[in-house]
Amino acid sequence: MRVRAILLAATLILTPLGARAADLVVWWEDEFFSGENDAVREMMAAFEKKTGKTIELTFFSREVLPGKLQSAVDAGEPPDFEFGTTTYGLVPRWAREGRLVELSAALGPLTEAIDKDALASATLPGGADGREGLYGMPLVRYTNHVHVWRSLLEQAGFTPADIPKEWGPFWAFWCDMVQPAVRKATGRDDIFGIGLPMSPDASDTSDGVYQFADALTRDWPEPWASSLADDPTAQTTLVEALRQYTAFYKKGCTPPQSVTWTARGNNDAFLAQSVVMTINETLSIPGAIRRERPADYATNAATIEWPSDAYGRPLHIEGNLQGGPVFAAGR
Repeated sequence: MRVRAILLAATLILTPLGARAADLVVWWEDEFFSGENDAVREMMAAFEKKTGKTIELTFFSREVLPGKLQSAVDAGEPPDFEFGTTTYGLVPRWAREGRLVELSAALGPLTEAIDKDALASATLPGGADGREGLYGMPLVRYTNHVHVWRSLLEQAGFTPADIPKEWGPFWAFWCDMVQPAVRKATGRDDIFGIGLPMSPDASDTSDGVYQFADALTRDWPEPWASSLADDPTAQTTLVEALRQYTAFYKKGCTPPQSVTWTARGNNDAFLAQSVVMTINETLSIPGAIRRERPADYATNAATIEWPSDAYGRPLHIEGNLQGGPVFAAGR
């Protein structure tokens, strides 16, 4: 938390302050786990106390923030700083359009303390000359996890030791064995073995498909990294990933509502214990359980290891690096 506060302070101080109700305007993605928002509020309060400047902090949902930001940028009235997992894909375009502040000077000696991959991910071509620069302050690194209700698994007559370690058998276990067994044991037909988002509105859907594609990729680096259109192997891999991923919906092993889920859908389904297992690219699920239901966190829920990939090798696990930009038109 202290390092993040220092980085944010170094970034925000770059922008000139004009006359207004607050010295700085910050837009932040409203996170599923309330503890994450609380940490952001604490960080802003620490900045205000240290600098004597005031911050107008606003949280927006994942669904609203990208459109809201783009409209503000187009109108020439963006916030000073923003952070969102669903908005970082817009940063390269904003950098090319000259809408962002280059931030390497803000880091100074702190540069050596930051993961090199994180810096590289935020180093982009910017402005009319396309010169590379740091156009996002590295803040977050996350990776994909498998969350399981140990209590539902045991009601189905299984233990974590029964979970297969191979890619195909791992997924068949939840669909073909756990789901019918837990429904029989509980008398509930509304419990599903797997909670995989199937909606185009949920970022978790693309994360899940990418993870399946990773598991099916025979040669690394990923052959589709450059162009799907030019790589028949990549096309075949992605088509098979889509087939395997959507097969669980067709077999009725993930909730029918998963086609309309937002990014919160699999979180909500897991917390409601309507799915035995789900995958998620953050620890927001165990974080929420730990905060709101500590007994469940201690005994009934678990985060388990991924299986091997389709070729029996250690799985390449999806993850990402996220940062936040400072807008040149900010105040």
